Amino acid sequence: PGTATFFDVVHMADTSGPYTIKNAACLFELNSGIPLRRHYANDFSSAYRFYGGMTNQVLVLRTIATIGNYDYVHDAIFYQNGVIEVKMSASGFVSGSFYTPDVSPYGYPIHTNHLTSTTHDHLLHYKVDLDVEGTTNSYETIEIGIENTTNRFMPDYPPHLFRKVLKPSVKKTEQEALYKFNFDTPKYLNFFNEEKKNKMGVKKGYRIQHHGIMKQLYPEDFGMIPMISWSLYQLAVTRQKDSEPSSTSLYNQNAPSTPHIDFRDFVRDDEDIINQDLVAWVTTGLMHVPHSEDIPTTATPANAAGFFIRPFN
Repeated sequence: PGTATFFDVVHMADTSGPYTIKNAACLFELNSGIPLRRHYANDFSSAYRFYGGMTNQVLVLRTIATIGNYDYVHDAIFYQNGVIEVKMSASGFVSGSFYTPDVSPYGYPIHTNHLTSTTHDHLLHYKVDLDVEGTTNSYETIEIGIENTTNRFMPDYPPHLFRKVLKPSVKKTEQEALYKFNFDTPKYLNFFNEEKKNKMGVKKGYRIQHHGIMKQLYPEDFGMIPMISWSLYQLAVTRQKDSEPSSTSLYNQNAPSTPHIDFRDFVRDDEDIINQDLVAWVTTGLMHVPHSEDIPTTATPANAAGFFIRPFN
């Protein structure tokens, strides 16, 4: 919008020194078009009727990275209730090749029966240093399970009830904290400070909520997977180290099977993560099967992924 404030960004890009890109990031306010909160109620007989609501004005920090044929719109969105949304929206040209019938198992004809594009992933890895009320933090998963219990109030109808139950599990080491999403065991992923409680006596925390769960389908040591081994997990938790500023390196592409930085090394020592300065490593992304609507360019709606950082007690 016209009210945005712009910032320059400094990169190293095929030069011997820093390169400044003018107006490469911007900061602006935006009405999201959906209420932050609202409620309407009445009894349908005019005895009472009330409504309360609040507009959702957010602060957006945005930059756009053009990598080859794709543009990635990166947003950090700050909500008035303390939630932070990290979001990537993809657009640009799909990488094309000639379509012949023998490639039909791998892609569709997407333009004039002569052009196709292969199925591919868009994977992103974020380093999140939360520091919840200080740097002495721990990490837990809270599984939402099912409990089979006796119906004490109406034992004859039905004799048993099923109800949801919370099963917290504090992770003690980096290996124990490695997370792969499983629909059979849904979990909240919560970082908390054991010593800091809210007024109800519950420990204060922030949870990571994925918006764009991706599973790495290739075998762990196949091809270039070692150089993006962070993609094997939806979440990893490590102790903060200045020697681990990033989960990858520009030089990884020179030796993908024996990369300069292999993220698995970050958790191989399996350090204690209870009451430590912790870092969350979040993997998100989307799978893209190119189709005719990707011509002339892929549109951003439904081609987005990210995660939320949400206050939790």
